[in-house]
Amino acid sequence: MMVYFVVLLSFCLLGGLVAVASNPSPFFGAAGLVFSAAVGCGVLVGLGSSFISLVLFL
Repeated sequence: MMVYFVVLLSFCLLGGLVAVASNPSPFFGAAGLVFSAAVGCGVLVGLGSSFISLVLFL
C-alpha cells in the first residue's frame, strides 16, 4: 500500500514540476512550486526521512 502512495506522490511531483516549467502566469508558477515542494516532502516522508522533509519544506 505504501508503494502505491509513493508512486502516486511521484506522479503528483512530476505534474507539479511540469506546472512550474510551463509557467502560464506568475501566480500559477508560484502555486506549482509550493505544490511541488509539499509533494516532494510527502515523497520523503513516504521513504522514511521525516526530519529532512520538514527542514526542506521550511
